[in-house]
This record gives sequence, structure tokens and C-alpha cells, in this order.
Amino acid sequence: MDEKLFTKGFNYGYDLQEQKPELLNILLKGISTGHPDLIEGLKEGQKQRQKEVELERIRQSIDRSNGRGKSNERDLER
Repeated sequence: MDEKLFTKGFNYGYDLQEQKPELLNILLKGISTGHPDLIEGLKEGQKQRQKEVELERIRQSIDRSNGRGKSNERDLER
């Protein structure tokens, strides 16, 4: 495995999932050959960003259900 290509792909996949997820999906659907380590990195970066977004949604949902909104958090920090 070429770790440099994988890492480059991971970072690109993460950033594209954050900024242009539709473009990343098009790229991944259209890629059938090439550098497998880069492609795998793209996929893993996409998955990582999706996991982080979902965890943030869950945290926000828990905070709302516990009556802790962002405004309350700021007040507690002061």
C-alpha cells in the first residue's frame, strides 16, 4: 500500500465530503481504474467525515433533549 497516496486521498475525500459531497459521489462513481490506494483513501475520508457529522448531530440532539442549548453552554462558560 502506498500510504502517501492513501493519505492524500483520505484528506481529499474528507474535504470534498465537507465542501462538495455531490462532486465526491460523482468522482467515486466514475472511478473504476487508477490508483487503488488513492481511491480507497477517498472513500475512507468520506466515511470519516460522515461519521463525524452524525456524531455531532447526535450530540446536539442529546443536548437539546437535556435542555442544554448553545446559549446555555455559553452562559455556563462565563
